[in-house]
Amino acid sequence: MSQRQEFEIELTRDIEKHFDMKKIHQLLRMVPLFEPVLDDDNLLTLLASRSEIVRFDQGETIVRQGGEGDCMFVVKTGSVVVSIRFVHCDTGEHI
Repeated sequence: MSQRQEFEIELTRDIEKHFDMKKIHQLLRMVPLFEPVLDDDNLLTLLASRSEIVRFDQGETIVRQGGEGDCMFVVKTGSVVVSIRFVHCDTGEHI
């Protein structure tokens, strides 16, 4: 790969990242959870910079119960099904 091709690839990634940041910033403004910080553009920009756009296929598992909770998801389009398994406190049976 030539140096020019590498530069063009990096430039394309930078442009995509810039547009993703704008999309994320706009999406965060629509989420009621973030309403208290809507006036703080710096904080929204910080949240957007630590976010990423992720797409999932239909039926794909996003998180599993018991997994480490180190992130959150905002669903822009589509829907998700949440299933929770409970353990009966007397029998230990999964319900």
